[in-house]
Amino acid sequence: MMRVFFITLALIVCGVAVVVWIGAQPERRYETSACQYRMIHEYKPEHEIGLVTVGGSRMRVSTNAQHFDEILAEIRPGSLPVHNLAHSYFSIGKEYVLIEEFLENHNPKAIVVMIRRRTGDYGTVHRDFVDIARLKDIPLVVHALWPEDRLNAIRAARDVVLKHLVPLRRVQAPHPEMTIRNCDRLDFRLDALALDNGAKKFETLDGVTVDWELSDPRQEGLRRWIAAFKELSNRTGTDIIFLSITATWEPLPEKGLELEFEAETGMPLIVLDRELHRKLVEDGKRDESHMNQAGREIFLPWLVSRIEEKCSRSDGCL
Repeated sequence: MMRVFFITLALIVCGVAVVVWIGAQPERRYETSACQYRMIHEYKPEHEIGLVTVGGSRMRVSTNAQHFDEILAEIRPGSLPVHNLAHSYFSIGKEYVLIEEFLENHNPKAIVVMIRRRTGDYGTVHRDFVDIARLKDIPLVVHALWPEDRLNAIRAARDVVLKHLVPLRRVQAPHPEMTIRNCDRLDFRLDALALDNGAKKFETLDGVTVDWELSDPRQEGLRRWIAAFKELSNRTGTDIIFLSITATWEPLPEKGLELEFEAETGMPLIVLDRELHRKLVEDGKRDESHMNQAGREIFLPWLVSRIEEKCSRSDGCL
């Protein structure tokens, strides 16, 4: 009887292990992130990879690689093509998983990753993170959320495990605008009303700044994520530079944040300045969050110069 019990138990354990293994495959985890899957697991670059951009929709639209490459070729001839790994919804946990898995398969010079100040709901783990996270990511997300956000830490760990217990599903076809090395989306939200609203909201914030106090206990979870990015950068030799793309309805941080951020975390940060912010909302270049082509023509040359300032590589980041 005991022998039958142990044989049955062993079969159950083996069955669960097989299911978990199948659930951990990239084809299942990236079923809703087809472009990211292709870039990470199917892309075979012929040349060295220079700059990669990662983040939510603000990053995806503002660093549209097709347009970025055109501008970069004009102002920095001979630079490597830009790769855009950005997606729809920002989640610092998802950004980490995407970057780590990308670096396991490729060796770019630099990655510019979107970052946001932690607010009241910042500690929640977006469903997109749960979809692509691996079991080995559970300790990291629990460490980042615990003890300030215990409930979400437990939920994240639970949901990642449950995601690994589902049958294998293949990734879907990417959007037609996306290529094997770019997850670009073009100006799909910038209607006249949205552009007008963006400009009006910006004017209400004239002279207003937001205090992004990194030493604040509420920012502890964010600092833990940043520490994980720093370790990843040191381990791989790839420059990781953070970029805060402030929306028109959000106040800009106080001056000096970039220096404070670097002193506190050891990682470089780029923040929009007010002059650039104002230019981006004039004459229909930006809605509340997203830039159009006219906005990128102002933003991208500025961003290139800032990346070059922050780059620590002797061979450059572009």
